[in-house]
Amino acid sequence: MKNLKLILIIVILGLFFVILIGIWAFTPYTAPSWTGFGPYDPIKDPPRAKTLWDWLDLLIVPLVLSIGVWILSSAEKESEQLIELDRQRQNVLDLFISQVSKLILENNLRSEDVSLEVRSIARTYALGAFRRLDKGRKAEALQFLQESKLIQSDPVIPLRGANLRDVLLDSAELAGAEIKGAYFCNASLKKANLRATNLCGCDFSFTDFTQATFIGTDLSYAILKYAKLRDVDLTKANLDCADVEGADLRGAKLSRKQYNQLVFPDKAKFSKKDLQFFYSKKGEKGHE
Repeated sequence: MKNLKLILIIVILGLFFVILIGIWAFTPYTAPSWTGFGPYDPIKDPPRAKTLWDWLDLLIVPLVLSIGVWILSSAEKESEQLIELDRQRQNVLDLFISQVSKLILENNLRSEDVSLEVRSIARTYALGAFRRLDKGRKAEALQFLQESKLIQSDPVIPLRGANLRDVLLDSAELAGAEIKGAYFCNASLKKANLRATNLCGCDFSFTDFTQATFIGTDLSYAILKYAKLRDVDLTKANLDCADVEGADLRGAKLSRKQYNQLVFPDKAKFSKKDLQFFYSKKGEKGHE
């Protein structure tokens, strides 16, 4: 906190100095003689000591060069750090796929008789990898588990509590997967195939479901706060106790029964036409 205050004071003083120099440069007659900004005739006027302008003239070029070198050095260092971080994340993904593949081949991970210890190790690998991967590689890891038939109904590797925040799953094939209780906040599932996917209890806050397929999808007890569900067909999805506070459901297709099963439907965005349909039998007035 003390360092922050010191930096703030230095910045303020620096700005004040720059503004003052600017004023003197544009109105030199107002500047004190020691600044060197005012008129000076070396023939008529007596010799004078080095002025502020003389010192600025000496310092300004090295200062600009130093700042330029510092900016280039910082940019290069940041680029190197990003490259190294990307390399580390790729290593995490490669190691995860290698570890799980080894459990499949050597420990019969997909077998019904696989030990709880082996399943527990596989789950530890998965949860650890998801915590360290970026949004693109999280999608690759999840797709690997899906294609390896490890997260189908009654999954070999339960993903409850998995960190899938920001995951990029546009056009992903997750049909038949069971991913209960995972965190998908800020995820993108545009055009994703969620046919018969069990997503019970997942957190989909701020997730984009534009043009996703929901046929036999279990979204019961899911958190859909501020999710984008505009114009999607939800008529064949299980929405029991799904929290839709702030969700954009304008133009979405769902039945009156489904609407009544939602949590905070009055705080979601529906079109006026949809609301009139939902309330018609009760004689209540629709609202936006």
